[in-house]
Amino acid sequence: MSSDKSVKHLQRIALALKIERSILAEEMAPCNFCLRSKRRCIAASASASRCSECIRHGRSSCDFQQKLPTMSDWASIDRQRKKLRDERKETMAKLMRLSKMEEALDEREQKMVELGVSTLEELDAKEAEERARTARLEQSAANLGEASPFLDDFILDPEALSGLPESFWNGMASAEPSSPGPPGFLTGTVGPGPDSSSFA
Repeated sequence: MSSDKSVKHLQRIALALKIERSILAEEMAPCNFCLRSKRRCIAASASASRCSECIRHGRSSCDFQQKLPTMSDWASIDRQRKKLRDERKETMAKLMRLSKMEEALDEREQKMVELGVSTLEELDAKEAEERARTARLEQSAANLGEASPFLDDFILDPEALSGLPESFWNGMASAEPSSPGPPGFLTGTVGPGPDSSSFA
């Protein structure tokens, strides 16, 4: 290798290193040479004519086209993508709420037709009356449920009837001719009533 060629070769290497170490240098989408040699394609700027590798190897042409996105560029794209996804979720949630509101309005419209009312205010009043009536029925059922155990276990003590006059038993006998004496439903037993002589 002649001295001139050696000098030019060293100059190309020095220029390539200068470009690669420059803070203004930009990594480009690889040219064909860098792609084949699996090297980073770095140029002094996007308007440069050759990348550092093409300069280092004395290539007269370089076909890089554009710079690669930086980490900041990728982060910006990710932020925009996340923003779009969040907006899409919010829009879908809003559409779901609107759909449910529309269904509820359709149901109330149907109730208005069924109840024969012409305004939502009248429907609200009807529904309030229905809720109040339901509450009263539920309270009545609860009260009856509380009283049922007492009624089921109630048996009248026969001794409590010992002071009743004979006319009482005569009236009960006419009401239940087949059951002389105190009726079984009062005492919980079946048998003859007290001797009439006990009331003398």
